[in-house]
Amino acid sequence: MTSVTPSIHAIIPAAGRSRRMGKPKLLLTIGEMTLIERLIRQLQRVEISSISVLVREDDPELQEEVVRCGASLVVPDHEPQEMRESVGILLSHLEQNQNPTHDDGWLLIPADHPIVLPSVLKILVMSWQENPNSIAVPKYQSRRGHPTIFPWLAAKKLEEIPPRQGLNWLLKNQSTPMNEVQIDEPSVLWDVDTPEDFARICKILDE
Repeated sequence: MTSVTPSIHAIIPAAGRSRRMGKPKLLLTIGEMTLIERLIRQLQRVEISSISVLVREDDPELQEEVVRCGASLVVPDHEPQEMRESVGILLSHLEQNQNPTHDDGWLLIPADHPIVLPSVLKILVMSWQENPNSIAVPKYQSRRGHPTIFPWLAAKKLEEIPPRQGLNWLLKNQSTPMNEVQIDEPSVLWDVDTPEDFARICKILDE
């Protein structure tokens, strides 16, 4: 019997209000691309079966940018109050539209994580494919970064996350094995929360 390679579906929560940045950060540009476009384009270069982005109803400019870049737009009927809620909405969208099997995986990447090198993604995807029942998380030196690939069955565990705890609970929960993938690339730690973060990343990319 011919084996079928499991699919990986990327989900991008993008419902934040950029309060520390002081402006809509996902529409800032690095080179000729917005931050959200740069992220989507990088994901499109590897073995990702679908890319879904959650955007608030009152953020039409970001909605238009997501559609222009060819990702699947998810607009909830209310504003998610925390990341775990956004992730739950995105996973429900996948269940309804992509029909994932229990062998598939979902890749979680924050929208404000502008640099996801294809070489890093390929290493992470290969590592997860070798251990598809485990969570694959990149680690640079002693710190964990992004993105993280979860087995599809981990989606069911969102309901088990205790109140006032975030998605990191899934990494600490012993019922799903975790594989820390050593990555020799500091960009897995980069995100854009403040103007200083954005300026630093722009400077690094210009060097």
